[in-house]
Amino acid sequence: MNFSGCLLAAYAFFLAASTVFAASGNYLATDWQYQANNYINKVSVADLNGDGVNEVIASSRDGIIYDLGKRVSGHVNWQTVVGGDVRDYKIIDYNKDGKYEVLSGSDKTGVSVRLLNWQGLNDGSTIDYAQRVYSIDAGDVDGDGVNDIIIGSADHRVYVLRSKEMPPLWEYAAKGAVQYVKAEDIDSDSRTEVIALSSWAENEDNLAEIYALDEHGKPKWNYSLEGGAPLTSNGPVAVVDINGDGKKETIAGGYNGVTALDPAGQVLWQFPSEKPVNVVYASFPLDTGKAVIYVGATPYVYALSGVGALLWKFPVNTTVLSLYAADIDSDGRIEVLAGAIQYIHVLKDDGTPIISWSYKDAQDASSLAGKNFEAHSISSGDVDGDGAKEVVAGFGWTEGRVGLNYYSGLVEVFTVNLVNASSTSTLGGTLRQTTTLQATTQPPATTTSDTQPEEPKTTSSTQAGQQPAAGGNFLGMFLLVGLGLIILVALGLLFLRGKKPPGKKEVKSAFQ
Repeated sequence: MNFSGCLLAAYAFFLAASTVFAASGNYLATDWQYQANNYINKVSVADLNGDGVNEVIASSRDGIIYDLGKRVSGHVNWQTVVGGDVRDYKIIDYNKDGKYEVLSGSDKTGVSVRLLNWQGLNDGSTIDYAQRVYSIDAGDVDGDGVNDIIIGSADHRVYVLRSKEMPPLWEYAAKGAVQYVKAEDIDSDSRTEVIALSSWAENEDNLAEIYALDEHGKPKWNYSLEGGAPLTSNGPVAVVDINGDGKKETIAGGYNGVTALDPAGQVLWQFPSEKPVNVVYASFPLDTGKAVIYVGATPYVYALSGVGALLWKFPVNTTVLSLYAADIDSDGRIEVLAGAIQYIHVLKDDGTPIISWSYKDAQDASSLAGKNFEAHSISSGDVDGDGAKEVVAGFGWTEGRVGLNYYSGLVEVFTVNLVNASSTSTLGGTLRQTTTLQATTQPPATTTSDTQPEEPKTTSSTQAGQQPAAGGNFLGMFLLVGLGLIILVALGLLFLRGKKPPGKKEVKSAFQ
């Protein structure tokens, strides 16, 4: 290769590196934020009142359910104080009236279960349940056509309440705190089972069991997870049909890895992990329709097939706390969203990184830049009615001030810049820009607690066209390093071309 060829190659590489680096950095752009007074435990996207516009639903560690958005970015439609630490909630049409309710469970002694209507009102649905709730779900367990409430409790019990009535329809005594419950017909017999995960410590050993309970609260089977399972807000369990037979398997994560159980509780396969599994999420890629199980741990995101084979793993270098999968950029393929300590990672369905976004590297106008965020929950949906999906994340972090710890939380909505969506997309589109927010906190529609919380703040961190920087742009860094190597090679060739060995004369060939 001559010197001009080297320079041409270096120039082409520089253009490619610049394009990919800029594209990855602009993939996510802050649309709007809402700052809360404590950790955000969970976020969801839903249209509660059926008007065709999605809202962002969020719960916090200081006992508040938020309904945000609704045509005006960051607007507080309502906030309801339910008290305690709202570890879990479900969005369901509980009354089957065509409008969704929010069923919440709090880690609080007293009234810890609330059923809020689309306006955030109790509407006579406060449930007199006095135990601390770790997990909550709803479904018709007893087959009477009415939804029942299923509770996983800190007092080592699973409770099923018949239509908000006490005493419970039945209760089951587990061996430890019940951190996960789910109502599902796992064996296709038209009867609903309750899947529950219980964890505890005994003689300095971590232990856990997963149960399948019938409609009367009797165990159909139970399975002990070797090494136990971490107590996480998301619950390291997924109940899904992974082999296409119409029945649902239970995939449970623990300290030693992932175990898949068939509807009879028999082990189908096991996958070991280097560190404890915090979250398990099942998805069905659009091109194959076959189940893929995503596993979040430290320090990897794993993708497993329906038979437990490793498809890929991606290093996150911290701890994965939440997972979600959807086609967020309209390219016809699933993207994997991983919320972690300090980062949000967006991956292609083959594990190729698109962006690793971090507030530690943010260059926007936010005063929160540089905080040690934990992305406890992540989701996606169209929250502004423009037909494109946004990414919604719930963060929490701790700050030390004057010898004390203060807790804060943030709901953040990101636009996805479709022009930078993936390598299969063209670069001929227009970059989606964020908007300048001037939102102010609105008076809450209702508060349902004896104690009023400190007034939350709404921040407006991102101006039009301003993008947060990518923290961990692996592909861009790789290309830039490659560019430097090519330039060094070109300079070396130039040096060798212009220098002859000393003490030797040029000898002409006899064939010239």
